[in-house]
Amino acid sequence: MRILTGLVIVTIIFTAYLTKFYIDISVFPSIAGIDEIEPFPLAGLQPLFVLSYVANKTWEYYNERLSMQPYYYWPGYFAWNIHYEVRGYINLYRLTGDRLWLDRAVARVDHMVNLSDVNGDGVPCWGNYNSTYGSPEGPYDPPGMDGSVVIDGVISIAVMETAAAINGLYGNEPAREYREKAERYVEVISKVVKRWWNYWTSLSSDEGYYWYSPKPEAAEYGIINQFGAMCVAELILHDITGDDEYLVHPRMCANYFKRALRYLPNRDAYLWRYAYVGAEKNPDRMEDVGHGAMDVSFAFEMYRRGLVFNETDMVRFSNTYTNIFWKETLTGIFLGSHIDGSGTNDFPPILWVQLSRFNYRLWFNQWRLINKYLAARRLEKTYGGYVLQFLTEIMLYNPERVENFKRVMEQEIERARNVVAGIPLPFQPYRYMAEEEVRKAQESINESTLISFIHVEKSLRISSAASLLGTVTYLLVGAWAVACTLTLRKRSVRGWRASAETLS
Repeated sequence: MRILTGLVIVTIIFTAYLTKFYIDISVFPSIAGIDEIEPFPLAGLQPLFVLSYVANKTWEYYNERLSMQPYYYWPGYFAWNIHYEVRGYINLYRLTGDRLWLDRAVARVDHMVNLSDVNGDGVPCWGNYNSTYGSPEGPYDPPGMDGSVVIDGVISIAVMETAAAINGLYGNEPAREYREKAERYVEVISKVVKRWWNYWTSLSSDEGYYWYSPKPEAAEYGIINQFGAMCVAELILHDITGDDEYLVHPRMCANYFKRALRYLPNRDAYLWRYAYVGAEKNPDRMEDVGHGAMDVSFAFEMYRRGLVFNETDMVRFSNTYTNIFWKETLTGIFLGSHIDGSGTNDFPPILWVQLSRFNYRLWFNQWRLINKYLAARRLEKTYGGYVLQFLTEIMLYNPERVENFKRVMEQEIERARNVVAGIPLPFQPYRYMAEEEVRKAQESINESTLISFIHVEKSLRISSAASLLGTVTYLLVGAWAVACTLTLRKRSVRGWRASAETLS
């Protein structure tokens, strides 16, 4: 009786799990508007509406703060707020061609450029190098730091992206009325960059790095995200000027970074450290996802220009996201806080989605994470430069915008078809379910890459669970068969004994 009771409990639990599995598969990925809104929904709404709404709120928010103090009380405000805002506006301009967004980017860049040399020494720098706007304390700009390569780097990226947009380098018509401004931006950033050429360590003829600050002790540390930011600014400076001197240091930094990467064959992914110390490259702590965004963006920008990094590297960086620090459990989706998957974080990172052309799953997971963020935050409370940047990037780097991406999706479908074909014949019900999803993926590929990929994902999820679910199903059926046989046998024995006793 106890065995039968236990079997009933196990069966109920498995049936409940199986029901949940079917429901999860049928509603995956549980995002409002997925079947109605093209090319994809954000918070159940048209994506451009959401981007415009957040951009307008962000504009008003920073207008208020910058009206209080030009730096809003500390030099890092341009780097960790306004630079993201500007890049968001440039992304919107690239997406829509609406001059409003370029006008706003120019207004913010003018503000930052006008405050690039407030001490009047002729050397532009946004770190804590003057008494006018320097803050008394702070992790990035303590007194006497005399600047920060990452602060100057990220601000310079925003300024250079604006200059590139004015010059029509992103496919829009050149904004001729802003040409003189663009020339001024290039002049200022070239001075910023050349100042940092004085704070440089060469390890060999083709490898080196920028110091994180002008202080001599900084010479020992190759901090990837910090020198990477300055290098990205230099690359855009080269795009505009054609001057090859702006490629020298990016090449050397890229070699330094690439030779420090550790390849994980079982994940087809890279791991690396936040920094390396000395010529021996003694490893610092594991890189985190937030700072790692600038690392992979630097590698991606080098790849786009045919320098140092290749497509295999891009695929491996993308797999670091999807195969290592992306987490999906019964309780929900989130990220590791570090690129090795340790820690937890559910805040969508910027820049990683640039790699989505090599890995649609990266874009798909980032899109799901953003919708989770928007659902928890609510749109009316969503604003800020960082948020604007990751929202605009999910649309700008949607792989459907990449020419010939349909071919990549066909490869995904073929891969799923091969996986499904490997499901053992005894597990035929699950194989049939997975085959149906592959068929739907093939049918929908011409209508929507997103819907097609969702069917691919469903097929792979069914395939991954088929062996376990099928095995448990057969074990339960067998257990019930044995239990029923034993029960019937016991009843037969009791009946026989009762008949024997009656006859006697």
